Amino acid sequence: MNAVALLGFYSCGGNRYVVRVVFSDESGTGNIKEEPCCVVVALLLNLDIEGGDRQSQWDAVYSECAPLWHALKARLRATEMKGAKLLKRLRRYQDQEVDAVLRGLVESLVKNRVPVFCQAIDREGFKSTSRIDLSLAFGRAASPDIPTDPFVMAFGLCAQQVDRYIHALIPKEKMIWISDHASRHQPNVKASVRWHQMQSLVHALFSENDDFYSHLIDTVYFGDSHESMALQWADVCCSLIVGHLMKNAIAEPYYKLLSPTIIAEPMVRYSVTITG
Repeated sequence: MNAVALLGFYSCGGNRYVVRVVFSDESGTGNIKEEPCCVVVALLLNLDIEGGDRQSQWDAVYSECAPLWHALKARLRATEMKGAKLLKRLRRYQDQEVDAVLRGLVESLVKNRVPVFCQAIDREGFKSTSRIDLSLAFGRAASPDIPTDPFVMAFGLCAQQVDRYIHALIPKEKMIWISDHASRHQPNVKASVRWHQMQSLVHALFSENDDFYSHLIDTVYFGDSHESMALQWADVCCSLIVGHLMKNAIAEPYYKLLSPTIIAEPMVRYSVTITG
């Protein structure tokens, strides 16, 4: 078993669980005029080989995308795959190698059935939303621990979406979450995830009809996208979804290719500046 596949199992209380790894990235934490929408995107990858498969999801996507990307990376002298930069270059120069990289990545994610999750929040609309309405997003009464930052809210909702997906389809599995490092938000993100885990535990203890509990192991970890291809894939997916929401004609063809593997059509919550 190779080093990556060692992450595929988790033992607790004598039980052995398959572990999937979530890689996430975000957009919309800079200038609100330039980035009116805060978006968090997550990819759920299986790093272990299942059934008759010869490769894990990660290995399959990497082997299909790496040759195209490394050739373009060398030509552009790029340090990592950034979706916004690739779309910008495609718009300016109609670079066919960029098209091949974007198309190759998206088609590989769809082919290998990698689920993509997304939560988007209108930053201006969020600021004017009451705490009661914010609480309803998490299904609880108004409370001082409800996130007041749109990024933290989007991240928490995305974690909730991934958790529910796992619980519905692969309930015996666990997940580890790796987010692109964002030092300003790290403490809030960890607090948001801990709150989500506690809420799901309380619900499991006191609900007679639902045994739901969080499948997230431990806490959220933060990685450097320079050193992680999966975080770079999340960045590209994030750029394509943002492009779709902002009606970017360059991004739209790639978004349509990606859409079969997106879990739920992206919608902007609390929207006042983003329509359609």
